[in-house]
Amino acid sequence: MAETDILHKFDQAFNALSQERKSIVVPLAEVIQKAGLDKKQASKYEQILKSSGNFKLDYKKEGVFVNRKNFKPMEKTMTTPQNTTNNNVKLHDRIKALRDALSDGLYEKDEAVRLALLTAISGESIFFLGDPGCAKSMIARRTVQAFKADGDDKVKYFETLLNAFTTPDEVFGNVSLKGLNGELPNSNGKEVYRRLTEGMLPEADIAFLDEIWKANSTILNSLLTIVNERKFHNGNEVEDVPLKALFTASNELPAKGQGLEALYDRLILRLVVSFIDDENNFFDMVDAPSSTEFELPEDVKKLQISNVELKEWKKKIDEISLSDAAKSVISAIRKELASRNDAMNEEDKESGELFEVGDRRWKKIVHILKTSAFLNDRTEIDLMDCQLIEYCIWSTEKQQKVAREIVEKCIQQNGLDCDTAIDEIKEQIEEFDAYITDNFYIDNPDYKKLVTETIDGEECYEIDYNNTKRCWISDSKLLSNDKKTKITSVNSLDVNEDSHDIECTIYESGRWVHKTFGGYYWSSEKIKDSKVFDTLDLLELRRTKAEKDKYEVIANNIKEEINKLENFAKEQSAPYKANLFADQYYCNAIMNAVTEAKRDLQNAQVDLEKKRSRYHD
Repeated sequence: MAETDILHKFDQAFNALSQERKSIVVPLAEVIQKAGLDKKQASKYEQILKSSGNFKLDYKKEGVFVNRKNFKPMEKTMTTPQNTTNNNVKLHDRIKALRDALSDGLYEKDEAVRLALLTAISGESIFFLGDPGCAKSMIARRTVQAFKADGDDKVKYFETLLNAFTTPDEVFGNVSLKGLNGELPNSNGKEVYRRLTEGMLPEADIAFLDEIWKANSTILNSLLTIVNERKFHNGNEVEDVPLKALFTASNELPAKGQGLEALYDRLILRLVVSFIDDENNFFDMVDAPSSTEFELPEDVKKLQISNVELKEWKKKIDEISLSDAAKSVISAIRKELASRNDAMNEEDKESGELFEVGDRRWKKIVHILKTSAFLNDRTEIDLMDCQLIEYCIWSTEKQQKVAREIVEKCIQQNGLDCDTAIDEIKEQIEEFDAYITDNFYIDNPDYKKLVTETIDGEECYEIDYNNTKRCWISDSKLLSNDKKTKITSVNSLDVNEDSHDIECTIYESGRWVHKTFGGYYWSSEKIKDSKVFDTLDLLELRRTKAEKDKYEVIANNIKEEINKLENFAKEQSAPYKANLFADQYYCNAIMNAVTEAKRDLQNAQVDLEKKRSRYHD
């Protein structure tokens, strides 16, 4: 097939799948299947797509994903209502469309984008740890576009790069000269200390503060009040701050003993942001046209979130409940953190490696989990939402790796449970094995007896000679395995039928030496009944009966149990796989018990076939 025909098929398949999935990113495997192409040629198709210049490929843990360069599929494929209230769009689908649009054109930043969006909707704060130039500020600026202001106003965004010389004026606004001169309205001619906050942090809906830990204490103390209470002390007045979310970033963690702990504790979500790792993604990024200002497609703009909606959602988010499973996970994580702290050595404690997650922080964490559940169209927090705890309990890079282990372990321990008939099936297989023995086998008369053979009129025993080869030994001589060549002379032979040892003296290196050899013995308790296996009619009759009465019953039971398990897994995993914010890797941890149960059934299937082979081989 010509490359142009392949690209045409890909184009049609991509459009169809983009519409079905309501997503601008589609798994390559699904596009190949939809296009009716050979999946074995996937690597070839990858090269064709890359060389076409129209498609881009993202290589992720979950597989290869495809999108089109300079293309806004939502404009053509996503169906949205014409009104701006989005009453006909499920909240999950709406947030998914916004999330995917915000991620478009960014490489290996899906995790950061989804957490940034969750942070903004939940009204919390996030800290990005990463080197300069890995798209931290770009993610913050893009997140702003998920929201719309009231009326014709624009969402107010504030961004600044902090350093030791940054003044409060650069963050909170200049001091009003009119205020100092007593010229402000309602000041009655008195001098008033007041800042001009227009366009500055106190009036921002979303703010991004880069190199947060380089700021001086005056700025950080004012920030603490804004983050905590959403209040700004402007002279002698306390003003409400409209801040939806605070994004912060640095290429370092806060220094110990510098009074930064209080603010760091208020940054609830924490994420390490890295440079592009995959070579293909890297070259796609550097080869792409110089980016213009990012803007959402028109149809996605209709999905933007208003202030009125945020207020309504806040009430509904508070009504989300903690499921028993989520409570169990949180309880397990708290106990694990306490256990790790107790077992920690003094050196690590002194270097700040203790896990310190207080009640206030847990309250904020649960609020984030509730927000995730709400935006996923659920009324309670589930196990998949609990994955987000991973981003909230670490303070150092060393802790970050441990936090992932702890959360995964606790989710897996409290994951889905399932009941199968595996114990009954194992009993049936044992009964089947006994039935085969009774109907196709007889007792081995030589069971546990030493293997003997008469050679040249003498009874010889098969032994292990020098742990390297099998030989034959009698009262007078030691023969090679071919039973023809004499190795040496023997006398005083004594046989122990219980231990299967043979003691004797042999002539070796010019003298008689006492030796003990291990003898071979018949190890099979049962042997095939020749009357059955040599009589074809009888063999076929018994095989047919075994198949119908035993084998098929058990095989069908196993198949039925596996089908039930697969249906259960598909049904139960659906909401986990649909989660907008959690790492999909954790779906495996949640489904671990189901996976193990299926593996047990498959092992039983293998065991059943082995038993069956006893009368078929």
